[in-house]
This record gives sequence, structure tokens and C-alpha cells, in this order.
Amino acid sequence: MRRWRSLALAISGPSIAALLLVGAAVGQEAAGTISGTVRSGTADAPPVDGARVELITLADNGALTMQATATRDGRFEFEVPLDASLTHVLRVLHQGVQYFATTPVLVSAGLPTAEREITVYDATAEQPDLRIESTRVVVIALDRANAQLTLEREDLVVNPGDRTYAGDELGVTLRLPAPDGVVEGELVSAGMPGDGTSSFDGGRLAVFTPLRPGTTLVVTRYVVGYDRDRDSYRLRATAPLPTGRMELHIPARFVGGVSLLGDAVRGEDDDFEGERLLVIEHPGEAISGRSVAAQLEGLAGRMAANPLTGRGGAVVATVLALLILVAATTAGRLFTSRRGSRAGPA
Repeated sequence: MRRWRSLALAISGPSIAALLLVGAAVGQEAAGTISGTVRSGTADAPPVDGARVELITLADNGALTMQATATRDGRFEFEVPLDASLTHVLRVLHQGVQYFATTPVLVSAGLPTAEREITVYDATAEQPDLRIESTRVVVIALDRANAQLTLEREDLVVNPGDRTYAGDELGVTLRLPAPDGVVEGELVSAGMPGDGTSSFDGGRLAVFTPLRPGTTLVVTRYVVGYDRDRDSYRLRATAPLPTGRMELHIPARFVGGVSLLGDAVRGEDDDFEGERLLVIEHPGEAISGRSVAAQLEGLAGRMAANPLTGRGGAVVATVLALLILVAATTAGRLFTSRRGSRAGPA
């Protein structure tokens, strides 16, 4: 996993130009080939010619190199050393959006050639009929001294079309209503490594990330202030789009009690390695603008490190690593596999 984290950071970082320079100096004689086809998943789209294909290589010692080429009649090819200790990842840049091969590539004397197919989609500024499959807001940290909570929100955004939504005239693809008492907020991860940024737009967090066909997991994080005198906070998640399921997850040891607001209902308590989570749900699907809310009372006066805090970074690193290896359409399964395990020790 350390190898994939290093590769994820390199791909998402600002040093691509430097890697390209290093990539020219592959220290062994090239004797194998990695080739493949870039195809379009958009109906009636022309053949993908001139798309930039990058081969990112990670050695066992952590060294990174990169080669780049352009497709011709949808085809590409790279020469590589016959070295089984090298792991190769293919990335395609098409109309300003990046796409990855679904599996890494290994080439050796026993397997001197490898073939991969990468699917890309034409980009559009016209918003498709987006919806959110699931929204979950988890309280991951409590800071009594500053009367603040840290919240993490996970949205599974579904693009049903066959084009990548690149955003409106400002490049915004999603606007998430900010929680009550927000002090700061940011995009943690979305889609592929290096995808997207965020900024506040009034009372919403504007997310700038391409939404490819299928499902994209968008993770955002917020610091909010609560009422120190009343020792309470109204936790609320609001749907920016039609949403299939909305949930709030609250560590039971953080609160003296929870009061349901509006039409919220109690769900079945969750548990992860001994950490009991109170679950509040919206009853059924929610239209845009609807919320699920609960009043948190008697917030605990603990300053000890919360195990949820450390887990947040680990989860994000894991998501970045996995997104190199799997297509964006598998995000739904990733979210499902982590359901009930978002909170707990790292």
C-alpha cells in the first residue's frame, strides 16, 4: 500500500513536468512493450486521436519516472525495461480530463508485452441529470476548547450520461450546502488523484471536479462551531440534488443525547471496533433542498485525540490509491464496502 500512496501523491502533485524530465532517463535497456487502445465511451464520438497517454513507473525504491506519447488511430505504445520490480500505471488526458487504466501493468522477461484498453469520454459543460445515491455526514472530531466539531461528508454522485461533466461557466460541477456554523471547509478527494479543488460560494462549498459517467465519490470536510453556553449543535445535511439516502453518524461518547429534528428518524446504531455510532436518517429519498437534522446535546468535554480524526487521513489515502487501480464506476462498491466502518481507530 505504501507504493500506491507514493504513486497517488506523485500523480496528484504539481511535479508532472519534473517527472517527464526524469522519465527520459530510464536506467535499463528497453526490451519490452506496453501498448493499447484508447476508445471513446461517448456515443457517436470520433476516434480518439492525439490524446496524451502517460506511462508512470514506480520502482521498489520509490523512484518515479514518466513517459508520454500521443494516440494515433487510437493506439499507443511504450518501450520499457524487462524488470518485474517496476510497476506501471497508464493515464490518458482527454479534453482536459484524466482517465486511468483499470489495472497496473507488470512486464518481465517471462511476460515481455502487455496490452491495455482505456475508455475516455467527451467533456461537456451541459449539466446532465445528476443525482446523489448516498450522502453520509460523520462527526470525526470534537474540540471542546475551541467549541468546534469536525465533520466529514461523503456524497456518491451519479452521472447517468455518456459524457464527463466538466462544470458550468465557472468550472463548478457540484455545490454542497454548508453545515450550520461553518468555520472552514474543503474538498478532500473526488474521482481520480489530483481531481478538483473547492471554494466557498455564499453558503455553499463549490466543488471543481470532473464528474465522469457512472459514480464519483466526493469527500468534503468542515470545521464548525457549536454553542458553548448551551453545549449543543444542530447537525444538518442538505441535499443539493435528488438524493436516495441521507445519514448522520455521531459517536455516542461525544454526546449526552440527540434530539431528532423535522422528519428525521433513528437508524440502527453502527459499530466499528468498539466505537458506537448513533445513526440519524432521512425517511426515504430526498428532493433537492431537503435536509436531515438532529440536535446534539451535552457535547463531551474531552480533549484527547479522537480515533476518528486519524482514520480520516487513512481513508483518503486509501481512496486515492484505489482510484489508480479501479475505474471511477466502482466508487459505489467502494462506498458500500466502507459503510459502517467510516468511524473508528486508524
